[in-house]
Order: sequence, then structure tokens, then C-alpha cells
Amino acid sequence: MGLFSRRKGSPGPDEPSRPGSGGHSGPRRVDDALTMFEESDAATFRSTVRETLAEMGFEVTVLADHVTTDDGRQWGLWNLGAGCAGTPHDQWPATVRAHFTTVMAGADDEPLTAAYLEAHVVSRLMEEDGLRQTPDWVDRGLEWAPGVRQVVVVDTPETVQVLPPAAFEEFRPLGPWFDRGLANLRAQLDTETFQLEAVTHGDSTFWCLLGDSVYTASLALLLPDVVQRYAAQPLSDKGVLFAIPFRHQLAFHVVDGPQAALNALMVMPQFAAAGFLEGSGPVSPSVFWWQEGRVRQVSTMTADRRLSVTPGPELEVLLGMTRGDEA
Repeated sequence: MGLFSRRKGSPGPDEPSRPGSGGHSGPRRVDDALTMFEESDAATFRSTVRETLAEMGFEVTVLADHVTTDDGRQWGLWNLGAGCAGTPHDQWPATVRAHFTTVMAGADDEPLTAAYLEAHVVSRLMEEDGLRQTPDWVDRGLEWAPGVRQVVVVDTPETVQVLPPAAFEEFRPLGPWFDRGLANLRAQLDTETFQLEAVTHGDSTFWCLLGDSVYTASLALLLPDVVQRYAAQPLSDKGVLFAIPFRHQLAFHVVDGPQAALNALMVMPQFAAAGFLEGSGPVSPSVFWWQEGRVRQVSTMTADRRLSVTPGPELEVLLGMTRGDEA
């Protein structure tokens, strides 16, 4: 059943605050992905990146916040954009050339060995639509939730690369690399700094984990660990409502009582959709329900930005919306 359906873009005056979303008031001219630029400058910047890399002999697909080379490697644009922002446009080609000369040389210096991969692979959640830009996107990871894939990336100080399947050919089977990626991701709970904030709107409250790490949202892969470490309540066998709007944000609410969970579910879809549209490195506009390792989609956003919530029979029972014998 749909709890609400509303077009985002005509928000009410009392929408919940969105920690880390980087929202802007008034007519939005700031680019959604590269917020150091206005939209027109961001378009010029991406065009400059494409043209400069072509001159360097690289054919790339330029996406909102990264480029993908034909060998499957991804190169983020955030740091480069920060270096170009505020400087004259005619200086950008030289800045782009110097940046990619450095990071690509560093990536090529290190041979891809099993020992190197063990130290640098990380499991990451990524938006499926972004991966569709590559011809063999289906093979790049596992479907973890509708619209979200779990991939293995190689993380270095200069780049985060989504490697094509051929890159792992000599290191098969691939299963252990996903396990190793999860282990390296889990280590970030001890090595990275994350901030937990309570998001409150009327009677609704849920938690939001924020971090500079590009893997913050990917910690949903370790949701029980995150809840036990950061939440002020034990993990419930009724599961967790969660959202991964963009790479630096993980929102969650432990389902411990029907009314509190229902209140959270009335707000979290708006929160997730807004973060997805405004945050850097979007992952998903949906709210999901995790229970005993199973992930189910609870809310969706259509192409025209309408939101719909459909808990499903099992969650409706837990939320007190229907009796168990009616589910």
C-alpha cells in the first residue's frame, strides 16, 4: 500500500533537515555532483576533461563525478574539480593534464598481484545506472538490492578503480575477493572517523552516519556491525530500515516498535531521495528493509521524482498496519 506519493520539488516548509546533504536554498544553480561549480561551469569542466583526455590518447565516458576509461578504470573528479574551481577556464586544460598524468602514472607503476589486491580491494555499493555505462556492467559485481550492486574496487591513494572481470581472470575464483573486500571495508570502522547524528522530524527519529570516506554508504554491507557499534539500542530481530542516498551517508532506524518505525518510514523516503539528488556520489533514492541478511526495497522514486512507499506484507505486520493472519 502506498503511504504517500508526492512530487519532490514542491517541499513543505517543515521537511526534515538533511545532515551532510549540502542543500541550497532558492533556485538551484549549483551542480548536483560537483558542488564547487555552478551547473554551467560544471558542464564546461566535464567537457574540458573529456577533450583533454582525448588529446592524451584516452577515450573516456564522463559521468557526473567521475570518468571511466575503456579498460574499466574509474577516476574521480572531485579533487580535480576543487583544484579548478575559482581559477580561469583557460587554465583548466593544463590542470587536468597535470592531474591525470600524475594519477595514471601512479596507477600504472604498481603491478596487479594477489598480494597487492589483498591489501587494496574493498567491497563497495554503487548505483547500477552508473555501472550501465560500461559494456560488461552485468559482470561487474552482484545485485545487492534493486538498483544497487556490490562491486570489488581497488583503492589506492590516487584512485578508486572498478576493475573489469578480465582483470581478475588469473586470480579466480572471485568469491574470496568479495570476502577480502568486506574484510578491508570492516577495517574502516576502526581506521576511519564517522559521525552519528540523530535526524528528528515531528515524531520521527532515525540515525544518520556521516563520513569523509567514500565507503560510508557501503557500510550497509555490514549493517549489524554498524548498528551494534553506533546505535543506542541492540539489533532487533525485526530488522533495520535504512537508506544509502549517496556515498558519504548511511541512514538507519532499528525496527523495535511499530509506531516508531512507522513514523521513521513516513520521513526516510523524502530524506533518501533528497540526498540522492543533491549528494556527491549518489547510490540510491530508496529506503530498504534489512532483516536477517535479506534486503528488500520499501520505497521508490520515479523518473519524475514521485515517491511511493510499499512495505510489503511482512513489514506491514511488524508496523502494525495489518494482522499476521491477513498478510
